Amino acid sequence: MVGGLFNPPKVQINVRALSLAWNLNPEIRDDLLNEVWSLAILGMTAFRNIAIKQAFMRGRDGIKRFWAGLPDDARSKFPELDQAIKNWGKPGNK
Repeated sequence: MVGGLFNPPKVQINVRALSLAWNLNPEIRDDLLNEVWSLAILGMTAFRNIAIKQAFMRGRDGIKRFWAGLPDDARSKFPELDQAIKNWGKPGNK
């Protein structure tokens, strides 16, 4: 399993082996179903977390581009906000 901040973890499931285990050993069907369900839940959780992070990062970039596109006199009326938006996301800034 490999993943990153904005990439979902990569999981490969051998469906043939899973099917073979399902057909040959009926006693482990509940365990197989529970484990596949757990993988599905993990995948959905990873997707949700990555989607939220992407939306936050893209939203922040959009706000910064919008603010930079405003006329200078509009930005100069809010100097603290102007500095906060310009420095948003830079290392060492809150």
